[in-house]
Amino acid sequence: GAEWLSLALRPSPRIVSLDLRWNRIGPQGAWALAEGLTCAGAHLSTLHLSCNRLLAAGASALAGALQAGACPQLSHLSLRQNTIGCE
Repeated sequence: GAEWLSLALRPSPRIVSLDLRWNRIGPQGAWALAEGLTCAGAHLSTLHLSCNRLLAAGASALAGALQAGACPQLSHLSLRQNTIGCE
């Protein structure tokens, strides 16, 4: 799933919008996606990840990638309904 997408993102650095709503990515998939975004997110401006059961661990992985400089052009991030909590 998300692990394969992470690998596919690496040779495709020109993606500007990615809609992955309702794909059951989960925390492990979010970790893999975060790695892919670190390598290929330079032009990504919109990322929809709503309803994927990311949980706090998945959100933390994505936050870490973004804090490390992944997706510097990101202007819209949707994480609705992922049971992230208030950590």
